[in-house]
Amino acid sequence: MCRIKTKQGVIVIDNNAIHIVDSVMGTGKTQACIAFMRQQPGQKYMYVAPYLDECNRIQASAPELDFQQPQENKTKSADLLRLLSEEKNITTTHELFSLMKDSDVEYIKKFKYILFLDEELSCIENLSIESADLDFLMKNNFVQVEQSTKEVCWTNPDNKKSKLIGHYKEDIQRKPHYLVKDNVLMWLFPINVLKAFQSVHVLTFMFSSSTMAGYLLKNDVSFDFCHIENCSFADGYQRVTPEEKARFKDLIEIYEGPFNDNWHGKTRKKDKRFLMSQNWFGNRSNSGRVNQLRNNAYNFVRNKCKAHKEDVLWTSYKDYAGALTSDKLTYQSRKSNWLAWNTKATNQYSDRTVLVYLLNVFPNPLFKNYLENDNFKFNEDDYSLSALLQWVWRSAIRNGKKVTIYIPAPRMRQLLTDWLNG
Repeated sequence: MCRIKTKQGVIVIDNNAIHIVDSVMGTGKTQACIAFMRQQPGQKYMYVAPYLDECNRIQASAPELDFQQPQENKTKSADLLRLLSEEKNITTTHELFSLMKDSDVEYIKKFKYILFLDEELSCIENLSIESADLDFLMKNNFVQVEQSTKEVCWTNPDNKKSKLIGHYKEDIQRKPHYLVKDNVLMWLFPINVLKAFQSVHVLTFMFSSSTMAGYLLKNDVSFDFCHIENCSFADGYQRVTPEEKARFKDLIEIYEGPFNDNWHGKTRKKDKRFLMSQNWFGNRSNSGRVNQLRNNAYNFVRNKCKAHKEDVLWTSYKDYAGALTSDKLTYQSRKSNWLAWNTKATNQYSDRTVLVYLLNVFPNPLFKNYLENDNFKFNEDDYSLSALLQWVWRSAIRNGKKVTIYIPAPRMRQLLTDWLNG
């Protein structure tokens, strides 16, 4: 049971419980969070958001709670620990929070901090390392593997022999990495950090399809669901209502026309599922199709929508954004209108009304293989749909305005269409 509601004027909190506040974007999760904290100002809070502008928003929205952000003194990590030791309310980014270690939990426990996570945390990352490089590091005692935990520890202080060695040293020392297979190193968020909080509240949507859900279940950590009702938290999971779906459908125009099909030729039905995946873009034989996609996107923006560049928001895999760039779709420029496909929790693009989605999302196969077990199975389509919806909701739809979107990947277009239709 999600016990975070007011009972006879007192907020009841389950110790060490993890509550997933799972509601569609724009339903007031952040406002409910602020209201919750104001009702219980004597508690100590940490609010973790993807970006600094959301941290600033929390500070500005609840000045009476005096939220502090870690500053660049020695390091921001050291300053975060200082703020914890001084029993301050803290707001910080996912990036800085991810650097916390098991040894950092003393003050979290002592002062009974409550954690609010704005969007699920990336609890798992893989370190890109060649098997030969890993073998070299281990044979030459640059790293050792702690046998009980499989944590990889840097043991050789000499990083001057090779820039390559120095690069790996920085990554491994910055975050704890673990050997999960013979040649696979992964960073795993220290689960004991989450367990140290009096309670944890994750503000998100479609959590069950996330890597964090798989990570919690792999570590035998249970969670329950809440939703938003009248700008406050309410017990239980609640699906998006048909009325909400109908409203969203009125706001989203999905392009249907020749630009959806003229780029992939006569592709077999079973192969269409993987068109515009990361592997598809990496196949050199598809370079002509990529050029056609770029031209299609340009024509969609310029001729179909007659849009200015400032109206447009687009995305792709970062590695292939350059090949898709035009004067209407800019990347790595001062006024770029490209936004990473996995971006969440920012309102900076809420004026954009013309959207271009040039990829087909699948979960990382390494993460999939590591996380899946009897308790958790990746629903690939839900994972992909969640990413698409989060990205679309960075646009003007947040403000109740209509948007037009070009989604040439048949699978992604169908996922959005099916969701809107119920």
